[in-house]
Amino acid sequence: MVAWASSAAAIEQPTTVDPAGVSAHILPTIVLDAAGNPVIAYYSNTSSLSLKQLKLVRCNDPFCQDGDETVRVLASNVQTVAAPGLALDAAGNPVIAYHDADYRITLMHCNDPACAGDDESISPLEPYQKRFDMVLNGVGDPMIVYVADDPFVTARSSLNLIVCNDPDCAGGDETIVTLDQVPSAAYIDTPSIVLDTAGNPIVVVGAVASVMHSGQVEGMRVVHCNDPVCADNDESERTLPGLRSDFGVSLQLDSDDRPALAFDSISIGAFSSV
Repeated sequence: MVAWASSAAAIEQPTTVDPAGVSAHILPTIVLDAAGNPVIAYYSNTSSLSLKQLKLVRCNDPFCQDGDETVRVLASNVQTVAAPGLALDAAGNPVIAYHDADYRITLMHCNDPACAGDDESISPLEPYQKRFDMVLNGVGDPMIVYVADDPFVTARSSLNLIVCNDPDCAGGDETIVTLDQVPSAAYIDTPSIVLDTAGNPIVVVGAVASVMHSGQVEGMRVVHCNDPVCADNDESERTLPGLRSDFGVSLQLDSDDRPALAFDSISIGAFSSV
């Protein structure tokens, strides 16, 4: 695993933080701690062709230098359909969402900054769901948006949100809200979620019409909730016609809560932004 950072004076060279080999590590997610030091969650090869290890690198300086970073294996036998979701709680402890061996969305909440001791809180959540994104709300409770494929209808899926009521998503009593479902259509990429200045979720995901419509592009779907838990089924929904994201979309908000999107699209044939 390689980390790269730049300073005001110069562009730094990449730093190897886990020297197992570039081809052995995939799908990294990075955040910065309060000191500006990188924290990286990613997957690493195991002896299995399909299952991987979930690993965490905790750098002790902004440039991950000197080869003294903390590298830990957090879980074995995990699926790698989507990059791990990673956030830091108020104490700087990692909160990580990933898939277990059975494609179940699982949440790990570490009780220390380096996830040491093998005593982290692990909560299995929704089974057999693939693509997801995660954010922490204002009190540190995870919110995980995911695409739920309909097992009975090939070309239909729904966009759902797990609203946890505690920082560990423990107790099996989380709320699951359906944000959007397009008739005769399927979502085709990984959703992205952010919170506006009021703490209300904004979610974007790409959608494509079913095979009955010859794969016609439906357009990106944007859902803006009008409350922090997306209750009452009265959220604002909008389609961005003709915009298709095939490999995931990244979403950020400007100071006026206006969404900015970056995505890669086969139909457009280029890396694009809106």
